[in-house]
Amino acid sequence: MGQGIGRIVLSIGCALALGTSALYSEKVYAQTGEDGQAAEYELPQVTVEAPRPKWEEQLSPGSVSVVYPAKMKGEHKNLPDLLKAVPGIHIRELAGSGQYTVVTIRGSSSSQVGIFIDGVLANLGGDAAVDLSAIPVENVERIEVYRGYIPARFGGTYMGGVINIVTKKPQQTGGSVSAGLRSWGGLQGSVNINAPLGDGSLLFGFNRDESDGDFRYENLEMHREYGPKMTSLYTRLTTINSNIAKYQGILADPASTPAQITSAKKNLNTQLKNLANQNELIDFYSKLSSERHRMSNSYKKTDALLKWQDEHWQIKGSWRETDRMLPCDIASGVGLWDSIDNPNPFQVVQFPQRQQLTEKDVLIGRRQTSGNLDWGWRLDYLNQEKNFRKYFDPGPYTPKPLSIWSQFRSERTGGAVDGSYQAGTDHLLEFMANYSRESLKVDGNDIEQRTDMKDRYTQTLWNAQLQDTITLNKARDFWFTPSVRHNSSTGLGEASAFVDSRVHWVQKLEETKGSKTTWAMALKKQLGEHWTLRSTYGSYYRFPNLYELVGDGAWILPNPDGVVGPEHGTQWDFGAGWQGELLRAKADMTITYFGRRSDNIITLNRRGFDYFSFMNEGKGKVNGVELESNLTWQRWDLNVAATYLKTKDLARTIWSGSSYIDNYFYGKSLPDHPEWEGQVRLTYRLPGERASLFAELHYTDKVFIGSSTWQTALTTVGLGGKYNFKNGLKLVAGVNDLFNKGPEMEEYTVRPDWEASPRNPDYPVQGRTYYATLQWEL
Repeated sequence: MGQGIGRIVLSIGCALALGTSALYSEKVYAQTGEDGQAAEYELPQVTVEAPRPKWEEQLSPGSVSVVYPAKMKGEHKNLPDLLKAVPGIHIRELAGSGQYTVVTIRGSSSSQVGIFIDGVLANLGGDAAVDLSAIPVENVERIEVYRGYIPARFGGTYMGGVINIVTKKPQQTGGSVSAGLRSWGGLQGSVNINAPLGDGSLLFGFNRDESDGDFRYENLEMHREYGPKMTSLYTRLTTINSNIAKYQGILADPASTPAQITSAKKNLNTQLKNLANQNELIDFYSKLSSERHRMSNSYKKTDALLKWQDEHWQIKGSWRETDRMLPCDIASGVGLWDSIDNPNPFQVVQFPQRQQLTEKDVLIGRRQTSGNLDWGWRLDYLNQEKNFRKYFDPGPYTPKPLSIWSQFRSERTGGAVDGSYQAGTDHLLEFMANYSRESLKVDGNDIEQRTDMKDRYTQTLWNAQLQDTITLNKARDFWFTPSVRHNSSTGLGEASAFVDSRVHWVQKLEETKGSKTTWAMALKKQLGEHWTLRSTYGSYYRFPNLYELVGDGAWILPNPDGVVGPEHGTQWDFGAGWQGELLRAKADMTITYFGRRSDNIITLNRRGFDYFSFMNEGKGKVNGVELESNLTWQRWDLNVAATYLKTKDLARTIWSGSSYIDNYFYGKSLPDHPEWEGQVRLTYRLPGERASLFAELHYTDKVFIGSSTWQTALTTVGLGGKYNFKNGLKLVAGVNDLFNKGPEMEEYTVRPDWEASPRNPDYPVQGRTYYATLQWEL
């Protein structure tokens, strides 16, 4: 199913969703507690025909979508899979399925998206972005995705948006057990137990997800390699046979001297060995298929959650571990032999690489209400350790620091106070203040070679934010929500073994400080029982993280031109919505037109022969349209999410090898953002309500991954079914990427000196995958 068919199906889904231009948007907004549950407020009641849950309506005056993992339980979907159903979202699996995965929102960079778990920031200063593949979803109640306007309860300011992952709330009693299988050695299992404890309830969840990841794909390089290689082999074979004939002639010639005979025998034996080896290679290549099996692509992910909660208190502890092999990119040529079936006659070895990530966190908090004031506090602690190892003998040469093994240990402590105050009948004030201090220690092979290399980092963040929801009219259906936030950051990098630096701008200690005040505002108008209009506008920025500030001292050095400053910009959107009955279905629809301009974007550039530095030299502009629609009939559900995104690079420098070229990318699309993307899901509930069938289509348009390199569009189709047995037993089975389109993705590069020809992406995409899960509700 190609680009055209994918767009046609997505367009049909959008047309059905829009219907007669009926649209819907969220209605009101308020503070949520630490567990993600909305605080109780006396808000104006508006009767509609298909109301959302009240707490969901209160999440934000801007664009927000909510995903419930329980609705797709058993379908072997991870967090990135679930987020693909949200408009404005683009998922980037940088090294294939199960590997490092990041998210962008409305054309942002992945570092401009804030990821929160139960309201606590998951972004660490030592990471460019949060790895979504390492966050489990089995113990998640819902996923809230905020785009554009960010409510005051989330500390910091994010140009792209915020994703808040809300874990399940403990119940009095009950639980579940599930186990599942899928193609390519995939296994899933989970245990979830709820029990009363004291005045509250206790939740325990344990999950395991693993995969061999050795899926099949066709290596396009073989088509280009096979012909020239066979020609070369046969040419070499002709030469060997000629040499054999020559030496045999010397041995048969009576006039040959003893010295000539001795030399000819020796050379003949050598040529006969070459002949045997050459015939072996020809036989190998003649049987060689272009089908490959992905190697070093396995992973094992384990996590546990323990959470106790009562009316006021919440105590939570979690642990998760990711142990995975890191596959080589096939563009290096090593991927030509990326196969578990075929030996490599040229001894091109794919060295295994392994990463182990362990994360532990603890949270304690309390919420309470005093009159018109609802407020709470929390304390949190996070510990993360990342270990990397490449299994090979470096031989006589000296490896680069951190290239054989490395260890990154992060610790963060923090706290927050937040709440809301109903000031009279027309003002709802929401406030938040938080603090965090993070430390990072780096160790690895040959780190002592670079005595100017930073191996100790700290970063301190302060955030204070205030938001007011103002009712503007007597009908109480028109609201204005301004907010202001002040954020500050201090970063410090230290080279503990510092002796002397290669360059004058690298010091033993590198410290940077910055603070900024930003603002946002939102308008929302309810029109009758069905229509809602809303508009938001605001300024946003992002402080550079630890690496962007001080580098690593080895290959990333501080910017010699000055301190790297925060990214900043503005965003706006206008949305209209409708909620009610359409085509005999309960309908809930939104359409939003949005825009953003980003300045001072932080990019990594070469600054010398052997080092890079982060710089503030990028500018970008984004405009787009989002559509989200849910239609529910008696037995059918239709869910549509679609995004049109137009990006434009306004200023970015490129290093040509000898000099800088300013504005090289001006007017071109920003990389890693498809112009069109969307998902359509159709569900049918069979009579008797025991069984259901579903079909899902996801379309991603052509994606530029550089100024002249792009990956082809991808359309995947999934089918599945669910059946509820008696006594709480449930079976879920299906197939993802039914037509096996993932491995068929191609990559093209067009340059004046480069012939455009298809090749595999650096990391091929897993294709058709069957799965089955058995669940038991206790």
